[in-house]
Amino acid sequence: LADYQALLLRLQAPAVSELIADHNFTDYETIITRMRSLSSTAEKGGLGLIAVFAILSLLIVVNSVRMAIVGRAEELKVMRLVGASNMTIRGPLLLEGVLASFFAVLIASALFVAILYFADPYLSTYLGEAVPLNTYFLVHWWVIILVEWVAFSLLTVLVSLLAIRRYLKV
Repeated sequence: LADYQALLLRLQAPAVSELIADHNFTDYETIITRMRSLSSTAEKGGLGLIAVFAILSLLIVVNSVRMAIVGRAEELKVMRLVGASNMTIRGPLLLEGVLASFFAVLIASALFVAILYFADPYLSTYLGEAVPLNTYFLVHWWVIILVEWVAFSLLTVLVSLLAIRRYLKV
């Protein structure tokens, strides 16, 4: 808003003012204040939505891992009774979680690229050409997929290790 006053002074310069048909700029200060307030509120709401979706995704991962373990409860008990080590019991579940997270990241990335391909022309009208999302993703796809896969794999392994502790005690 401090730049607004400086902009008004520059627009009143003789070289520029004769090119402008209407000099009524005072009403827009309140509009700019409202837009900044709305932008700040939308940003806070977006952060709140991110937190809600992060908690929901964590609950979904925990529930999925527990269902996989409950489905194999008898198998895990038998493995424990015949003398399998903790790592032998955990290994297949951890590997399954890592592979599932890899394929989930690939599918999510493919869907994102498809959506971005169709949405990019509409997004560029709002964001301008300064933010070519399609190009950015296509240049950095391997970093994005790798970071997502490592994060989801760590989350899955952590949840699996916590959930399987119950079945390792016979």
